[in-house]
Amino acid sequence: MTEKKGKTREKAAPTEPEEARPFEEALKELEQLAAQMERGDLTLDDAVEAYDKGIRLSKHCRKKLDEAEGKIQKLTREAGLSDLDEGPRE
Repeated sequence: MTEKKGKTREKAAPTEPEEARPFEEALKELEQLAAQMERGDLTLDDAVEAYDKGIRLSKHCRKKLDEAEGKIQKLTREAGLSDLDEGPRE
C-alpha cells in the first residue's frame, strides 16, 4: 500500500524548472507555498519540501528582478536619461 503525501497535492500547475517560469507565475506559486506553510496543515516532510521549493522560487524571482533592473538601467543610460535615478529636482 502506498503512503499518501500531505496536502501538497493541491497545487494547480505541474512543476517545471524554475528557470523556464515567467516571474509572475513563480511569484504566484511562491505565495501559494507560503500560504500552505502558514496554515500549518502540511506534514513535516511536505513542509520541508515546500520550504526548499520556496527557496528556489525566491532565488528565481530575485534573479528575474535583477535582470529586469539591469535592462532598465542599460536602456536609461542608452537614452541619455541616466539622471532620472537621482530623484526629484528642486
